[in-house]
Amino acid sequence: MTVISGFTDRTEYTRAITESRQLGSTPGTFKSIFANGSRTRSLSDIDAIVLHQTGYWQRLRGNDVTAYDHTIAHFVVLPKGGVVLQVRDLEVRLNNVIPTHGVHIEIVGCFNSDSFDCNAYRRNQARGRLRAGGCVGASLRSRAEVPHLTQIQATRRLIAALVSHDPIMGQINCILAHRQVTTMGGGRANCPGPHIWYNLGEWARREWHLSTNCHRAQPIPASWQNSRFVIPIPCPPITEEERADRGRVAPRQEGIRSFAYRYQKPTGMA
Repeated sequence: MTVISGFTDRTEYTRAITESRQLGSTPGTFKSIFANGSRTRSLSDIDAIVLHQTGYWQRLRGNDVTAYDHTIAHFVVLPKGGVVLQVRDLEVRLNNVIPTHGVHIEIVGCFNSDSFDCNAYRRNQARGRLRAGGCVGASLRSRAEVPHLTQIQATRRLIAALVSHDPIMGQINCILAHRQVTTMGGGRANCPGPHIWYNLGEWARREWHLSTNCHRAQPIPASWQNSRFVIPIPCPPITEEERADRGRVAPRQEGIRSFAYRYQKPTGMA
């Protein structure tokens, strides 16, 4: 079985795991990690990378490497420190889109939709409204998280390693957003979200000449192909004067720190 060197290998602990922690169609059951039919595939079948977001808040599981063993993915990119877990061998056919051909990467976080508004975020932050909660629906996503810079950097390293890996070197010619190849709708219309796509999908198209037109994929929304989603996003930090003017309590510090290195210079990434 194949493991990519340079990343944190969890496959020794996950090979015996057969169920995810996603609820199945039958009450009281969980979805299988494996696709129907054969649980494995040949490396020669792999030709695409599929990007996902987990859809839950980064702080819920944090950087606990054991917390992601049941994830239906080959790789999981943790919230901090540039840590990438390999949780499945590359030969595993996952209970996910294009199971025979895709390498699935989950980036941990509840990321914003393309309706994200810096000004609205600043207002909510000043009013102390950024609190724990679920990650469902556009209204919550509009004041949710954006990926950390280290997550973007780590995933770029992973993409480069996959594209260059022998014996699949030259086979991976496509990168997809989950939303392009799913018919499930709902929150998956924002998977992996414009921040992930612009900083990873568009980057891979440019740097590695990967296509997004494969496996009957739907087109990426034009709104996702916009430099305003560059990480770190160019949102200036809220000022003390803005907080004082609204007469509200200051938000919790962890709410500020989670916002994707907001205090870095807004130069973005090339």
